[in-house]
Amino acid sequence: MKLGTRGSDLALWQARLVRALLLQKAGVDAELVIIKTQGDRDQIATFDKMEGKGFFTKEIEDALVNHSIDLAVHSLKDLQTRMPDGLVLGGLIERADRRDMLLIRPEAADDSPACGGLHLREGARVGTTSARRVAQLQFLRSDLNVVPLRGNVPTRLRKLRDGEFDAILIATAGVERLQLSLEGLRVHRLHESVFVPAPGQGALAVQIRQDDAATRDAVARISDPGLADSIWLEREVLRRLEGGCLLPLGTCVDVAGNYFRLRTFLGTGNPRQPRRFVIAGQHKESVAAQAVTFLQGIAPSPPESARRIRVWITREPARAGEFCADCDPARFDVAAIPVFLAVRAGSPELRTQVMTGLAKYAWVLFTSQTTVTEFAGVMRDTGASLSPQTHIAAVGNKTARAIKHQGWRLDFVSETPDARSLGEQFISYVHDSAGSILFPCGAKASADLEAIASESGLHLERLVCYDTVEHPDLALTLMTLPDPDAAVFTSPSAVNFLMARRALPTHIPVVSIGPSTTDALITAGFPIVWEAVDRSLEGLAEVVHGLFP
Repeated sequence: MKLGTRGSDLALWQARLVRALLLQKAGVDAELVIIKTQGDRDQIATFDKMEGKGFFTKEIEDALVNHSIDLAVHSLKDLQTRMPDGLVLGGLIERADRRDMLLIRPEAADDSPACGGLHLREGARVGTTSARRVAQLQFLRSDLNVVPLRGNVPTRLRKLRDGEFDAILIATAGVERLQLSLEGLRVHRLHESVFVPAPGQGALAVQIRQDDAATRDAVARISDPGLADSIWLEREVLRRLEGGCLLPLGTCVDVAGNYFRLRTFLGTGNPRQPRRFVIAGQHKESVAAQAVTFLQGIAPSPPESARRIRVWITREPARAGEFCADCDPARFDVAAIPVFLAVRAGSPELRTQVMTGLAKYAWVLFTSQTTVTEFAGVMRDTGASLSPQTHIAAVGNKTARAIKHQGWRLDFVSETPDARSLGEQFISYVHDSAGSILFPCGAKASADLEAIASESGLHLERLVCYDTVEHPDLALTLMTLPDPDAAVFTSPSAVNFLMARRALPTHIPVVSIGPSTTDALITAGFPIVWEAVDRSLEGLAEVVHGLFP
């Protein structure tokens, strides 16, 4: 077989991997045929100045169509969603780390909280030609000087080391596949919740002719069927938007149990107002259709006549003020519903024991404002105080603010909403710390964080501070309200208590504050759940405005 590939170091690495797999698993030998594409010939012009599409694939596809080669290997993110007649995606080969990597010259680094998680000094010169990366950089840090960067991966690294840039953004997969030295550079792998990768980023695609049964059978032997659904969903959004590499679109999909979670970022004409969201659902076709509707700014079925859009939020009025303020009262009729109360729970003896020995903990990890408030109450009840040597970690800016309100020193803040990513990020930060980690929580908190810590050889000790009970006014409040046009849920307990009292229509849009609340809504029977990117009342309001533009 003749296997078509570009001639860059990374393309040849990918082609040699596919050739080795074909020989090992299908007993087929392949000859590499190097083909130069438009993107290879022109190393100066930015993509928006080039004519046509498929800058790194067209010439290879032409060779496949005219039978000069039998199959081609591509970085999937470079491959158009609409292929030439007669060509199909034959298989998906291993997906490496899909995240983007920010490489920074040490003198341009800044780790202060004001850096917005990008660890770059003000006005830093950042190299990238990707429209998607440019849009996200401009959204996160409008002060940055973003300039075009062309060339293969080693060339880009050389330009950074030579001082042409303060930092560059590239795909993690390419750097790791080539095992390039990053010595002397600051390396930050940007989590998908902060910086959304390209559809299919990190995956390798094998393209074949539709009528070539022998090649199709050989490729099937080396493909990873476990990638098919998530990759399809990421690229289906791109296909429906009829976009290519010039579209500032990021998508990434995670499979969470029995449903898909799609995270999306789309740059708009206003760098400060991209369309971004997380959507979850059990059927990938429905998730794709709803996501594209949101990205195109098409509202769901509007309420009858000209009445205001009725929105419920599961917060008592005193704590829902920011959400209500962000929802224009001329358009939205917001009902803030007190759903549950936090009450002291857990073993009094254990609380006393833990508080007496509080100094032994190297870290205290808080994942919610409620936990901060209840833990502070336990400290007051027992007369305990935090040691100056104790470090404190928070999940989310609201939790961080609650910690600072208590007058405690804050050492680590994570915006990562899911337990696995939070655990990995936090543990990598604290792995050299001596001592245990105290995890104050509610009675219904999952055991995911303990399991992740245990896998890394760390001891994370749970301290139950509170439980949730139904608010005494919930039943009466629900009796007086008509069905909403959309409902916003701020915790799994809110889902469970409210739905036990009044089953909402499952066709209305529901908005979740985070992954655990999304789990509860999927379990409650909602086919589609919208999730806030920022775990805050402002983030929830952003989603509601996106649903009803």
